[in-house]
Amino acid sequence: GDAVIRELIAALPPPELRILGMLLVARAPLAAHHIAYIVRSGEIRSCLDHLEACELICAAGDLYAVPRHVEHLVPPPADADAALARIVDVLCDVFDSWRAVPVLDAQLTAAEAFLQSAVARSDWKSVLALGPRVADASAARGAFGAWGRVLDAVETAAGQSGDAAALDSARHEHGVRAVVVGD
Repeated sequence: GDAVIRELIAALPPPELRILGMLLVARAPLAAHHIAYIVRSGEIRSCLDHLEACELICAAGDLYAVPRHVEHLVPPPADADAALARIVDVLCDVFDSWRAVPVLDAQLTAAEAFLQSAVARSDWKSVLALGPRVADASAARGAFGAWGRVLDAVETAAGQSGDAAALDSARHEHGVRAVVVGD
């Protein structure tokens, strides 16, 4: 099992290894077009198809992730911090433009999963950068459960990082959500 997976990973060409490493850093499913923006290449479809055929990534629709049984075998990329920052930047851009380009349910689901993984690893900076944008898009889509969960993540991040303005904003948004959903 593990030896075969290690051999597969060792034989990957650099673009596929970069995609695999980036998905490992994300710790959440990402859409193919987000992956293309993050790795700065439009030529990723064949890489994704090959990685999926080797069962080094799994797909659910257009969302891709590293399966649990593979995660511990993927070497972390040397530029993990830069990759994480790029992921956050790309997702922030997506949610900044949600009024002009509608956010898909799959994008909301993937972004929420990314936020929850950021909370789990105490990456408060990423949560505070992306969370309010995802909360706004969730509210606009009528995804009230996601809206509340994202606000909880933002409130936790703000409290843990000592960002009083973000904490006040999250609490205010919780109040707005309570009025909207009748709580």
